[in-house]
Amino acid sequence: DSAYPNRLWLSAPLGNPTTSGEVHFNEAYGRTRKLVEQAFGLLKARFCCLDKTGGALLYSPDK
Repeated sequence: DSAYPNRLWLSAPLGNPTTSGEVHFNEAYGRTRKLVEQAFGLLKARFCCLDKTGGALLYSPDK
């Protein structure tokens, strides 16, 4: 992910992996990222206020 540079505390996928370990890391990173994105998608589907409203409620709750 080019949005995140490699740091000591953050590992981003490698642009041109040369070893089998680097390839394995990129594959594991991709699988993990996919799962995280799916989890956020499920949360946004369940709690609509998380999607595109900046956290604002789309209704007025009745007491």
